[in-house]
Amino acid sequence: MKKWLENTRISHKLRFGFLSITFLGVLIGIVGVIGMMLLLNNEKTTYNNTTLGLQYASDAESAFVRVRNKTKDLYIRYSQYGSKDLDSYQAEIEKQLMIVDESLSSYTGTISDEQDQANFDKLDSLFKEYKSDVDTILAAVNAGNTATSVLASMNNMTDMANKTDAAFDTLSAHITAVSEQQMSNDQIMAWALMGIVAGVVVLALVAAILL
Repeated sequence: MKKWLENTRISHKLRFGFLSITFLGVLIGIVGVIGMMLLLNNEKTTYNNTTLGLQYASDAESAFVRVRNKTKDLYIRYSQYGSKDLDSYQAEIEKQLMIVDESLSSYTGTISDEQDQANFDKLDSLFKEYKSDVDTILAAVNAGNTATSVLASMNNMTDMANKTDAAFDTLSAHITAVSEQQMSNDQIMAWALMGIVAGVVVLALVAAILL
């Protein structure tokens, strides 16, 4: 091929050289554009399925913790003063329960895979049972039941609360793992694209030397 190039007229060499460089430049551009589109699409998917998911899960878990704490405060107040001035406690508990419901509802739009769905379904089921227990306690307080009976209900609710808390941790851990895997895949893709571009540049240099 080198001998053929040496015997080719300068005008043909120049034409061939310009065409080769143009082709390689277009190839680099195409690879770059496709790579950018893939990375942007992956970034959007990561945001929708993991970043938003983590935010919704965090909001739900924070509200859940506030419900637990406020329910304990409600019992302490009730055991000391009866049903007097409990409206603010109940209103706050109901508000935080609503936040959990809304956050979990929003989370359903970010579920990334079958494991994520299974984790969510378990959490959702446990939280509904926990919420039912809370409603039972609120009803007992409103009915004026003894503090001892309310405490018994609180103790019965503890196991469900702990299971729900653990389900939140499992959900968040899986989302974090998925996010880290997607970031790793994006890095691999970026390095692969850089390798392709570098290969094309090397071809361009070889063509320039031969010409």
